[in-house]
Amino acid sequence: MRTESRLIRWIWWIVAVTALFFLGFIIGWFAKPTHPHTADDNVSSKYLKEFLDEMQPNQIRGHLSLILGKMCLKHQH
Repeated sequence: MRTESRLIRWIWWIVAVTALFFLGFIIGWFAKPTHPHTADDNVSSKYLKEFLDEMQPNQIRGHLSLILGKMCLKHQH
């Protein structure tokens, strides 16, 4: 009887987590903007392009070398 109650508890947890996932999915589906081409969309796409330009490998190496250089200088003092 003990293992049956444990199994039922696990089943209820799985059902609850799945229900919350689908509830969040449905809320997100209906909460998305109805008009994707707005002025804010142009602004956010500009920031996205700037962000993606910064994510180039040579840019990342430059930032990491700056950070590591500062850390090394900090530990030497």
